[in-house]
Amino acid sequence: MARVAPRAAGAARRRRTSHAPHHPGSRAGTLQHAMGERLDRERGERLGPGGFVYLPGMMPHSVWTEAAEAVVQVTGTGPFGLLYVNPADNPGKAR
Repeated sequence: MARVAPRAAGAARRRRTSHAPHHPGSRAGTLQHAMGERLDRERGERLGPGGFVYLPGMMPHSVWTEAAEAVVQVTGTGPFGLLYVNPADNPGKAR
């Protein structure tokens, strides 16, 4: 489980993929989700508490919150890792 804090002006989390299929879901709060290499907020899907989405491996996607924190549970099989659509967005890389 992870907490997703609201971002300044509703900014989206960095677009990413993962090798393994997984199911992110909202346990509390509302999470916004969109698939694709480019963020299109108009096509985003709202996931309220109990809502989830299936993401096949290597599917680019973004998640964000609008106004309040959300608690997210990600379920899947490993190994699990994130690959960023733009490698410069990877927070684990030294700058």
